[in-house]
Amino acid sequence: MMAGASTFDALVSATVFARRVAPCPDNRLGRIEYDLRHAAEARRAYDALCAQDPTRRLPPATLGQITSYAREVLGSRRFEPWLRVYGAWARGFREGWIPSNYFGRVVIPRGQVTPERLCRFKTIARRLFRTELFPDLAYHVGGVWLDVEGRPVSADDVDDLAFGASDTLVAKFDASSRGRGVHVLTRGRDSLLGLTGKGDFVVQRFLRQSAFFDRFVTGSVATVRITTVRTPERSAHTRAHYLRLGRTGEESVASASNVRVPIVDADGRLGDTGALTDWTPITKHPDSGATFAGAVIPSFSSACRAVEALHDSLPQVEVIGWDVAVTDAEEVRIMEWNAGHSDIKFSEASIGPCFRGLGWEDRWRG
Repeated sequence: MMAGASTFDALVSATVFARRVAPCPDNRLGRIEYDLRHAAEARRAYDALCAQDPTRRLPPATLGQITSYAREVLGSRRFEPWLRVYGAWARGFREGWIPSNYFGRVVIPRGQVTPERLCRFKTIARRLFRTELFPDLAYHVGGVWLDVEGRPVSADDVDDLAFGASDTLVAKFDASSRGRGVHVLTRGRDSLLGLTGKGDFVVQRFLRQSAFFDRFVTGSVATVRITTVRTPERSAHTRAHYLRLGRTGEESVASASNVRVPIVDADGRLGDTGALTDWTPITKHPDSGATFAGAVIPSFSSACRAVEALHDSLPQVEVIGWDVAVTDAEEVRIMEWNAGHSDIKFSEASIGPCFRGLGWEDRWRG
């Protein structure tokens, strides 16, 4: 056991059980509201795709295929909206697609045990997986400062500890997502003490991304979203992936403004066409003008192997979405993991169906 482990574990245990994250809705009204939110988002995406290129609007025959698939295979027409988006992107229907709302309220709740949604607690990820691939430097949990070994640190010493390892730091609050709750701090300008009193958070080294990504945008760290699946019959394996790029002038990749680019093969090769957050298709980064087609992400296969191995260490979880960075030394680092409703929409539309053969289509019957 690591030094200071008892202190760390006690604080983590108290934090996790005191603040459980609400599960996906399992009552009729909750499911209806959930599907309506997804329908509205999907409708906006479909309209944006068709407004940019009217030839993407689906013909009646394809819409009929989608209706039949949603009703007969997935059990409800409420799953049509995202299937229409996927179809507009792919310019046709593909058997085996998993709509985002079906994934969130049928696949995840019935396929894995995440009662505490541990992935929301960024302060325990490194300890849970027992890996140095998370660039953590310190934690603020339950009002106490801890180093990465779980040993208490004086508030007077925490700035020296963290900034002694990196001139630029990133603080991420537990339960933060979509780029919210993330703070970038600079030596001489900021102090970690200014973040206390707002909740628990992890302090990480600010990574310098591989020069490969600098062709698209600098100032933030590009992340590769990799989705792994583990089943009783097979160890964890990569099923879906895409690249998330930031925008000029932003210090982190934000869900509200990022650029998504499909990764089309196991070598990490980018596809021709990416998308803005409103699903407008683009073939080059909107700020730098760098084109996507054919560029190959460095260390991509290493990233996939790394997250697959970590997933196997947590067999209770069936599906994990990983946000992975590749540094300027072309080393793999894990920024976040998500065992809840991780984003599969863009992967499904651009390179899917990614989850065929897993039997997910039948889960609504159980």
